Amino acid sequence: MSDQFSGRVGLIFAAIGAAVGTGNIWRFPRMVGANGGGTFLIPWLFFLFAWSIPLVIAEFALGKRSRTGTIGTFRIFAGKRFAWMGLWTAWISTAIGFYYAVVAGWTIKYFQLGITNGLTGPGVDTQQVWNEFLTSATDVIFYQFVVIAITLFAIWKGAKAIEKVNVILMISLFVLLFMSLGLSLWMDWSDGSLDGFLFMFTVDWEMLGEPSIWINGLSPSA
Repeated sequence: MSDQFSGRVGLIFAAIGAAVGTGNIWRFPRMVGANGGGTFLIPWLFFLFAWSIPLVIAEFALGKRSRTGTIGTFRIFAGKRFAWMGLWTAWISTAIGFYYAVVAGWTIKYFQLGITNGLTGPGVDTQQVWNEFLTSATDVIFYQFVVIAITLFAIWKGAKAIEKVNVILMISLFVLLFMSLGLSLWMDWSDGSLDGFLFMFTVDWEMLGEPSIWINGLSPSA
């Protein structure tokens, strides 16, 4: 097979890219805050190691062994009558891509606004900026199609292009995460309390008896 990743690093970044997304920036903090801080981390870590990581390993192992797509993989390992499950899996991934393209388009728009002082200039109302963007169908669709075009181009060029795109995007994501971490700690430290930091790592053991905590802990891994 000539179209494959150039090495282990590219494969690791592709795996991370498939499992980690913008939800780590805009959804995960909200889930932590709404579910008891450090209390939420316990079910989240449990399902991460008991569910998410084994599934990623299984997915790559099956793909390496079958050397084909989801439909062919289910046909090889489960028989022809279960090939529809591979089609269903492919459709779920496609459906997720529908709204991922929208959210990724938002990030490109805000990246553009960020580097042009569209969010921090004098007299800027960030809520108004957001409202104007959402009410402009042309802008929303344009940035969505930018994301779709980049994705389709990488897929069309093959595994090495997917690898390069993943490396660039995942490094960018990690840089943003560490910048956000530094900014958050500085803001928390500047008021002299570190309340946010302590809240994130303080466990309320009684809350662990609530089913909702475990369901919410599973949802990021589902």
